[in-house]
Amino acid sequence: MITSSFSLAFNGKNLLENSNEMLWQRNIYQVTTSTDGYGTMTASPISGFSGTNVTLSNTPNANYGFSGYSITGATLTGNQFTLNNDVTAMANFNQTGI
Repeated sequence: MITSSFSLAFNGKNLLENSNEMLWQRNIYQVTTSTDGYGTMTASPISGFSGTNVTLSNTPNANYGFSGYSITGATLTGNQFTLNNDVTAMANFNQTGI
């Protein structure tokens, strides 16, 4: 009899651990980011499996301040959410006193 032991991980999350689960049965979800043009934003990570925690960050341009995120496909708590499907996130900025 032949036995083997294996594991497979992605973004620090175990995918397979001595299991017959097939890798292609798991969905990889994407995070799409955009801004209103007055700053930049990032999501980390930008993709992952269901249950992956994502953190958003932003940097306003000079003379602008961050006013909030608009997000579809997830519930935002502070600047974090959990992937359970594809998500679109937008950073909004407002002009500050010059």
